[in-house]
Amino acid sequence: MVSQIPEVVCSRRCAWEFIQTRGKDGCLAGSVKLPLLSPPAESYSQLLGMPFRSDYERYVAEAFSESGFSFEYEVYSFPVKLDNMRAFWTPDFYLPDHRVLVEVKGPWGTGAKTKVVSFLKRYPESPLLILPWTIKDQFYLPSEEE
Repeated sequence: MVSQIPEVVCSRRCAWEFIQTRGKDGCLAGSVKLPLLSPPAESYSQLLGMPFRSDYERYVAEAFSESGFSFEYEVYSFPVKLDNMRAFWTPDFYLPDHRVLVEVKGPWGTGAKTKVVSFLKRYPESPLLILPWTIKDQFYLPSEEE
């Protein structure tokens, strides 16, 4: 099923290139702006003054900020199908200046793969960048205390 997910990048450099070249108007068509169901609390960014669901998401957000990319975190949800039922999938980030959706992925579970594949089938024109856990270290920014 991962082979059905086309935009999994292999490096931070490739991710930045994707962001700068692949954005499209209308990538939020069909989305619903929903409040967070549960606030993230796993990893807090002192740099950004906000919480994230994982250290990897925090690393990516801090790298976006350092690189001058504005972002919105877990703001838009898209209706998708999951086991023949309607569900919603919420990408981790939306980069409004570049009109790109970004999903930060730890090791893939079946449900996550199914939602992303359903999203890509339903919204084939939406630029979605997937940052796999295998490149997590490329986003890590050591804190000033280290």
